[in-house]
Amino acid sequence: KGFDTEKGKGDLISMADSMVLRIQQERYVVYAGPLAGYEIGRHEQGGYNVLVTHQRNVLHPVGVDWDVVKRIFVTPLIDECGYDQSIHLFTWLKRADEALNSPYRGGGSQSFTPGPALVLAGPKDCGKTLMCSVIRKLLGGRVGKPYRYMMGATSFNKELMGSELLVIDDEISNTDLRTRRAFGYQIKNMLFAENQSGHGKAKDAITLYPFCRLMILVNDEPESLLILPPVDDSLDDKIMMLKVCENEESVRADTPAERAELNEVIDEQLPAFLGWLRYGFVVPKECDAPRTGVYAFRHKALMETVNQLTPENKLMTLIDDALFSGNDHEDWQGTANQLSKDLCEGPYKHDARALLNWTNATGTYLGRLAKSHPDRFIYVKGRESRLWRVVAPEKRAEHTDRVVKDPLGLMQEATRRHREKMSEGE
Repeated sequence: KGFDTEKGKGDLISMADSMVLRIQQERYVVYAGPLAGYEIGRHEQGGYNVLVTHQRNVLHPVGVDWDVVKRIFVTPLIDECGYDQSIHLFTWLKRADEALNSPYRGGGSQSFTPGPALVLAGPKDCGKTLMCSVIRKLLGGRVGKPYRYMMGATSFNKELMGSELLVIDDEISNTDLRTRRAFGYQIKNMLFAENQSGHGKAKDAITLYPFCRLMILVNDEPESLLILPPVDDSLDDKIMMLKVCENEESVRADTPAERAELNEVIDEQLPAFLGWLRYGFVVPKECDAPRTGVYAFRHKALMETVNQLTPENKLMTLIDDALFSGNDHEDWQGTANQLSKDLCEGPYKHDARALLNWTNATGTYLGRLAKSHPDRFIYVKGRESRLWRVVAPEKRAEHTDRVVKDPLGLMQEATRRHREKMSEGE
C-alpha cells in the first residue's frame, strides 16, 4: 500500500511496522471465511472480530409465474388421502426466509430464530432430491453435509459454518438405539443452540453464530427410517416429517438436457415464488408455533412406522404376546423388576433379554408407554415400591407359537414317541 518500510530519522519504527501493529491491535480477527447468514465484511461474534469472505446468493422477489416450482413442491406432497402437506413446507420455508433476512440484534449477540429439522421421506425418484435442490437455491445456494460430524467421524466442521442449508441424504442408517438418540441430541444442539463451535483443520475451535436449517432425505422403508431418532418430548418440536408420494403429474427430468432445461426454468421462477412466499402466503393457524413459528407436523403413516421401531413399542408388543396372548387375563400388576423377570424367564426370554439389557430399562420404557398409552400403562402408587398396572389390549392374539403351557410334559411325550419308534425299528 506504499508505506515506507525504512525508519525515518528519529522514528522508533517504520510506517509499515506501525500499520502492522495497528492491524494487529484493531483489525485482528479470530476467524476468516464464509459464515452462514452473513454478508461479506467484518462482524462481531461473542466479543471477537470475524471476517466473512464469501456470502450467499441473494434472490430478489420479482415476477408472478412460478407454476413449475409449484408443481415441484405441491404435487408430491399430496398423500394417498388427498391431504396437502405443502402448507407445512411453505411455513417452514417462510420462517427460514424471515430469519435469514431479518436484522439481527448486534453487539455480538446475534442469534437466528431456529427451525425444526425437515424430513422428506418417500420412495425412490419421487421428487425429494429435486425439492431439496430448489430449497438450496432459495436459501442462498450453499449446502453442507453434517452427518459425519454429527456422528463423531470427524471433529472438523468449518464447511458447515458457511452453509445455510445442511443436508443428510440417505446416509447409512444405524439401528443401535444409543446412536439414534445421540443423533437426536446433535439435531437439537445444531439447530436450537444459539452458538456453534467452528473448528477448521489445524485451527483452534471458536464460537460462532451461523444461520442453520437441516433437511433429511430418506426412503420410506422401515430400515431406511432407522436413521431417524426416536421422537420423545425433547424432540417433539424439533423434527417435522413430510411424506413424499409418487405422482404421475410430478415434475421429472431424466436426461442431462432435460435437467439443464429444468434448472433454467427454476432459476427464472424462483424470484416469483419468493415474492409469493413473502407477501402472498399467510401461515395458517394450525401450522404456527410459539417458539419457532413452525408447527412440527409429522405424517401419521411415517410416525406409525418410526414408532414401531422404538424400544418402548417393542416392549408393548412383547408384553401383549407374552402376558395376554391365548388367555383372558384383564391385566397384570407388579413392579418393573417383576415384569422384567417374568419376560426374561418366559417363552420370549431371548427377545426380552436383548431388549431389556441395561439397568432400569423396563421402568424407563414403562414410563414412556404411560405417556403414549395412558389407558393401558398405569402407575399405581404403592407403600414401599412403585407398582405398574398393565391393561390387556382390546384385540389380542388367540394363540402364539411361543406360549408353551407345559414344556416338561411335551418333552416327556416326545421322548415316549421316540422310544416307541426305536422299539419298532424305525
